[in-house]
Amino acid sequence: WFCVSEGGPGASAELTQRRSGITIPLVPIIIALPTSPSSSRAPIFKSEVSENGDIANWKIPGKMVKGMGGAMDLVASADNIIVAMMHANKRGESKLLKECSLPLTGVGCVKKVVTNLAVMDILPEGGFKLLERAPGVSVEDIQDATEGKLIVEGEIPEMKI
Repeated sequence: WFCVSEGGPGASAELTQRRSGITIPLVPIIIALPTSPSSSRAPIFKSEVSENGDIANWKIPGKMVKGMGGAMDLVASADNIIVAMMHANKRGESKLLKECSLPLTGVGCVKKVVTNLAVMDILPEGGFKLLERAPGVSVEDIQDATEGKLIVEGEIPEMKI
């Protein structure tokens, strides 16, 4: 499994793969660039995932770093991409979209998304299939926070943390 995670100084992400009752830790790749000597602020990145598996992982316009860094190389060379990210931005707007608004870093390459609210597969025909929800988070909370097509089938279990 391969993981792309957004992060910055002090950021960390922890994912696990559960198969046949075995939990295997996944080590996320965190793309973080050093700040400029004149600034104590970390670079700010904006990530989006579309319901058909596109990813846009760019810096916010007007900020310090240009381009997508190594993310384009990473998504082009992996068969199974799992994106770990926040479900919404600081303004509460969904980052799981019908279509990405930023230039694409990868087209149709994301297979799974893990957010602070849920774990979702991206289906080949399009859509985020809800697999698990974070403790204390309802399916309705996830529906409200997801702009793209969210597919809910049956009872959705709470993550066991």
